[in-house]
Amino acid sequence: MNDYDIYLSDGSVRSGEWVGFALAWKGLAGVTGLPGRPHRGWVPWILDPDKPEDPSAGHWGVRQWRYELALVDGLVGLQGGPPDDGRTSADMRTDLMDYLPLTKLELQDLDGAAYDARMTSYIEQAIEPYDNAHPQGGMLVQVEFTAVQR
Repeated sequence: MNDYDIYLSDGSVRSGEWVGFALAWKGLAGVTGLPGRPHRGWVPWILDPDKPEDPSAGHWGVRQWRYELALVDGLVGLQGGPPDDGRTSADMRTDLMDYLPLTKLELQDLDGAAYDARMTSYIEQAIEPYDNAHPQGGMLVQVEFTAVQR
């Protein structure tokens, strides 16, 4: 599990194996316009509805993540070569679609820690073909996850 930035797992997808995805780091695969910060994680502060004028009366919410993922063919993995799984951009999109309806899955974040989470947002944008080696282009996908109870 060293080819990708984040991983997802559930017994109903690819036999429960960890499935990796590459963050859309600026300059990745020569694609222009990728974000400079493709990873965000936060724990929101929730105001107390009985005392909305007093921020100190609130409480911490649930941990959340937002990732910008690059679903493109021929990526170089974190080890300097193509990932071992041989998935295409279409395969990666299919994998994400398989995780979408699940109420709980495992998410391995950049820090290597695993969390129980649920996908709460999915937005995709087509990437136009950007060179002769990548005639299909690909997808830039923004996904959000929220932690759920174990």
